[in-house]
Amino acid sequence: MSESDLTPAMEDYLEAIYCIGQGQRIVRVKNIASRIGVKMPTVTSMLKSLSQKGFIEYEKHEYLELTARGEEVGKEINRRHQALLTFLINI
Repeated sequence: MSESDLTPAMEDYLEAIYCIGQGQRIVRVKNIASRIGVKMPTVTSMLKSLSQKGFIEYEKHEYLELTARGEEVGKEINRRHQALLTFLINI
């Protein structure tokens, strides 16, 4: 699966996981739910999909980690959003 096969929602989750992971070592489902503004079962469902696609390592009731591929995508999405935000602030 290439980055272009990701849905916008998947990108949002990867970015959220990446950003949470930058501020703290442990990423939990409740952190992601809070950041994105969805309920925890919704996060769990998406995490299963991202795990199957090889972007995260996740087991139910455990912490999760981005794979190298997932971190690369999350970092790039975050970089794009920061560039857009900077552009909009400066115009």
